[in-house]
Amino acid sequence: MKQRPESAKDSSLDRTDIYLALGSGFLALIAYLVCLCPTVGPGDSGELTLAALKLGICHPPGYPLFTWLGRLACLLPLREPAVATNALTALLSAAAVSFVFLAARSLSLSRLGSAVAALVFGFSATFWENSSSHEVYSFTILLLAALIFLARRARFRPNRLLPLAGFVYGLALAHQPGALLWLPALVVLFGKPEGIRPFQTIPGLGLFFLLGLSSGLGTLILATANPAVNWGDPSALGRFIAHATASDYQDLSLVSSLLLSRTAGLPAIVSAEFGIPAALFAVTGLVFLALRSGRILLGLGLLLATAVFGLGFNVHDFRVQLLPSFLALSLLAGTGVHWVEGRLPRFRAAALIMLALPVFTLVFNMRTSRDSRTTLVRDLGTNLLASVPSSAALIFGHDVEGNAMRYVQTVTGFQTEVFTISAEMLFDRPYWTALGRRVRLPDRDRLLSRALKKIGRLKGQTQREVLKQHLLEPLIRELLRNHPVYLSVGTLTQQLLSGPATEGYDIVPVGIVNRIEPAAEPPDKAGLLAENRKLWHCYLLDAARREHRSPHLTTTQSYYPSSRNNFGMFCLEQGWHKEALENLDAALELPAPEELRQVIRQNRARALSR
Repeated sequence: MKQRPESAKDSSLDRTDIYLALGSGFLALIAYLVCLCPTVGPGDSGELTLAALKLGICHPPGYPLFTWLGRLACLLPLREPAVATNALTALLSAAAVSFVFLAARSLSLSRLGSAVAALVFGFSATFWENSSSHEVYSFTILLLAALIFLARRARFRPNRLLPLAGFVYGLALAHQPGALLWLPALVVLFGKPEGIRPFQTIPGLGLFFLLGLSSGLGTLILATANPAVNWGDPSALGRFIAHATASDYQDLSLVSSLLLSRTAGLPAIVSAEFGIPAALFAVTGLVFLALRSGRILLGLGLLLATAVFGLGFNVHDFRVQLLPSFLALSLLAGTGVHWVEGRLPRFRAAALIMLALPVFTLVFNMRTSRDSRTTLVRDLGTNLLASVPSSAALIFGHDVEGNAMRYVQTVTGFQTEVFTISAEMLFDRPYWTALGRRVRLPDRDRLLSRALKKIGRLKGQTQREVLKQHLLEPLIRELLRNHPVYLSVGTLTQQLLSGPATEGYDIVPVGIVNRIEPAAEPPDKAGLLAENRKLWHCYLLDAARREHRSPHLTTTQSYYPSSRNNFGMFCLEQGWHKEALENLDAALELPAPEELRQVIRQNRARALSR
């Protein structure tokens, strides 16, 4: 294939390119809307939606610009705010796909290669899943794709486009501090500009970068209004800087054991994201760039290298941190298509085969993505609140529980009197202080200092779990003075059951929660069995009985069989063998991960042997 000079190819885009970019985004948008979650989704969706609805503060780094965009979406007269914010995320994701096409064209890819790159990425598993409910990653990728496009285009119009690129990079860094990892790749892709006037361009670049970065001040501005959703209360300058830079998460990064184990599993991860055909074309593109364009290869390689951060990040849902690397892989797949197209210019059948790549990725990931059309998370929030009296304090362990309950309380007004408390947030000083306004609590720092002396050399997650029990102990004791206290399944750890927080108390399973009672006489069998039957009869379980493939949803779904299993084992401990078997059998009738089902089967065998 005859090559035109690179500057000629990159210097302009015609209408066809614009139409194809919009068309790629439109095709992706249709897929996202088909799979759109009809209510609050998993993960941080509930928190982000409530922050948008109430103009509040999200978890670090706060996402102020994204919050304002969500607030505008909430003004739409739709059935509930989550529908509006989910639709916003789908729209931002579609815009990101359009910019991936433009970024690919700016890397000198053919139109066919650019379309394949854009759609393969748009239909990849993690990006598609996070485009179906309100999440921050669509906006992150939109900014990254726009930056790649601007970095390449700015080589020929640096005096005009570099300030704009600086502004977009400032927005990206304020939205996601991890955007700092993109900078080496963007600098390499920018390369050597033509006709730059440093004394005119560089001050403008710096000024526009600061202007974009100043969007992060929205967190500080919102915090001064003391909003209803106020993670960490970053109203003071020191807390704001810590919040905006996400410094609380530094201890989660680059865990060597996780980095090694996940790196070994990378081929399976990539195959699960795109399918094997797209992965093979990415390898082809890698070889082509190694022979033809070292600069683009280095730029995309540096973007791929940002995966080190995600692979070593100590969170269960680490794949979202790999999205910049997945974008680089998609561009490599488009490059592979570009190379094959150049080798077979006369065979239109080859073009059709290559266009089948994104179709394969779409079909490959469609079933999992359609899982998003579920009310599972909202039902969990409703069921948790229905499990406790209105005067109760309910301590939850996982964000999905708290986000679901708070969303239901805010949007429907159901059980708004229930006092919901996050066990994980007890480590946050402003959160502890806010709790202290409702419950008499000791000084947090002094309490942690005494606990650290007791636990000795424990480190890492084990130390955190033990410290959490020392924080829960005075909280539970004071709450019991005025409230019935319940624990969600997500708080039931071995450290809780054997630690100081529950010493002298009985933990009694009630539906999908657990009531804390002073250790006393054996429980009222008839009353407890009737209470559990009533709750399981009134729970919303249609979504929980569906088969789900998404890890987010299967984790949420497992609350129900886990709770049935817990009550079955409680009955067994009391000598109620018939009731124990009934609940263990009921647990096996609910969908659950195989590991959990194995535990339930073992417990059932124990019950039969007694």
